[in-house]
Parts: sequence; C-alpha cells; structure tokens
Amino acid sequence: MPQGELIGVISKVLQAEPKSVGINTECGAGPLKMASWSNGLTLVLQEKKTGNAQEWQFVGWYAGAPSGATPTLTTMAGVGIGSTRAELEGAYSVKVTQSTLGQEFSTTSGLYGLLDGTGKEAVITSLWSGMSCNFR
Repeated sequence: MPQGELIGVISKVLQAEPKSVGINTECGAGPLKMASWSNGLTLVLQEKKTGNAQEWQFVGWYAGAPSGATPTLTTMAGVGIGSTRAELEGAYSVKVTQSTLGQEFSTTSGLYGLLDGTGKEAVITSLWSGMSCNFR
C-alpha cells in the first residue's frame, strides 16, 4: 500500500497523526521511511518503482513502548509489549535465541521481538514483522 493511503488509514483508526516521519538511510535493506505514533507503532516503508514512478510502500512494522498513558497494541492473540514469555508461548510456536540484541524470539507466523530476560516471566519489550532495520 502506498505511503499516503496507509498513513491516512492508520491515522484515522488511531485518531492521531504520526508523531514523526523520517528516513533511516543506514538500514541493510537500503533507506527505509518510518512513520511513528505515540502508541509505539512504527510503520516501515521502502521506496519501490511502480510504473514510471517511485513511491514509498508498506513493507513492515515495529511496536515498542507507548509514550504516556496510550494503550499498548496487541496481536489478535492478545500478545503485546508487556506480555510475558509464558503468554507469548501460550499463543504462538516460539523460538528464543540470544543475539546481539538480547533475548530475541521468532514465531512460525513471522512475528519477531525481544524479551527482557530468559524466564517465563520475562516481558516483551519490542515486536516487529516484515522488513525491519535491526542492527545485529
């Protein structure tokens, strides 16, 4: 979905405009544009050729801690920032590994993220899916 349409739809659903929109030129996949909201959601867009034009299109998302008292986002299974590893494993088939980012997990459905520890009470601190810009 092109940038204008996507940001318009998400802004309408969240009843807020993005708090920031910028381009990270240091990502392994090349420059990525990121639109972020105060609830912790960041949309990731990549410039792609469509016909004779270049346009920014949706390629992934990231969820981090919300600012203020904004409610956190969750997956359809109810897993989000602040959910425990036990809750994550109760909803998804999960593989957890130690990476340079910390306790990183992946699911068979394409959901990725970080935990703040190794035990069942470890808490999810970030989630993403699709193209990302993580420095390992």
